[in-house]
Amino acid sequence: MLQLSRSLSRNLSRSPQFYRPTHLNLATRAVAPSNKAKSGLLSRTRTNWEAWKKANRKKVLSIRGAGFFLRGIRTFVLGMSIYHTGKAMGTSEFARDPRAAEKRIRNQLVMSQAFETDESGKPKFPRLLGTLHPTHVRVEIVGQRIVKGARAFVEAKIASREAKLSDPAFPVSDRGRVEGELKGWRDKLKMIKGNWHFVVIDSPVPQAFVSDLSPRKIYVNTGLFSTLKCSNDELAMVLGHEISHLLHGHTEARYMYQFELDMIQLLFLSMLDSTGVFTLLGTWLGWGWFSKQAYTYSRSNETEADETGLKICSLSCYDTHRGPRVFSKLMKAGGGDEDKRAPSWNDSHPLPMDRERKLMEQSKLINCDNNPKCHGVLERILKGRREGKNKEHHHHHHH
Repeated sequence: MLQLSRSLSRNLSRSPQFYRPTHLNLATRAVAPSNKAKSGLLSRTRTNWEAWKKANRKKVLSIRGAGFFLRGIRTFVLGMSIYHTGKAMGTSEFARDPRAAEKRIRNQLVMSQAFETDESGKPKFPRLLGTLHPTHVRVEIVGQRIVKGARAFVEAKIASREAKLSDPAFPVSDRGRVEGELKGWRDKLKMIKGNWHFVVIDSPVPQAFVSDLSPRKIYVNTGLFSTLKCSNDELAMVLGHEISHLLHGHTEARYMYQFELDMIQLLFLSMLDSTGVFTLLGTWLGWGWFSKQAYTYSRSNETEADETGLKICSLSCYDTHRGPRVFSKLMKAGGGDEDKRAPSWNDSHPLPMDRERKLMEQSKLINCDNNPKCHGVLERILKGRREGKNKEHHHHHHH
């Protein structure tokens, strides 16, 4: 800007009409120009300024571009500072008292499922089922089998990448990528090792969920049984889907993706005039575009978790032909019209019937029939089903 001012002053000083003093007093000091002279001065200055801009168009554009760039850098640095400050404060808070922090996070996650209010209108903390409750015992049995299947899934991923790296004929150009994948899956194996806990929440909302902030815990609502009447195979599909989110790092990746979108939006808005109509229009269009990207990313994560969950169910010796039926139950619980409408850009999940159709097709190849470890398990399950049907038939015949 200093260079611009000097150039401008040189150009203006060369103009013979730029400044002409009215008269001098005895002390040879300039007398202030009249209002008419001031008006002429401003007009000539403006004219010279416009002429200078036309003659130096590239320089003006470069100066404006530098201004946009500096504003963008400033906004980016500010956003990163806020992000890292918040992250450092959260890490410090957790390190001071890990047990209290973990309990607080758990309570917040459970409270998100609150559906009743007290006399003052505040949400009531949902009731948690004890570990000896039959529903909790059922979730625990199915869940622990799913955890073993998830470990087997990760171990298979590790073995396949180790085999590639040990092959002398494997391309050198791909070694870096495969080594990175191997490290990632080894980290996932460490993450899922250890004792897993299942928090069963007395809530009619039929869902289960996980969080990176609450490691080795799966939260299950009783609505899966009271509303959807889930079988063990369907419960396994739900739990396999949820643990797949952790294996693929979807929760953490979603936070980072949202942060990146927010940073892009801030950078975009920093380039605009904060008082103009264009800014309002740009903000509205930007919000729509960023929301569309976030929903698309979410649906992609859900599809990936479905596919991995089906593989985990297969490795856990659950029936992958029966498990996906939970999505048709979910559709009926939501009113039954989900299959009649077209997918929308603001759907965070794929349509339930689309998910079921894809998984049923995949289950033709992904199933436990070809898993030798499951043969004994399958025989016991089929025997139990036959005995259950015989008892039911005998009961009706007796009445």
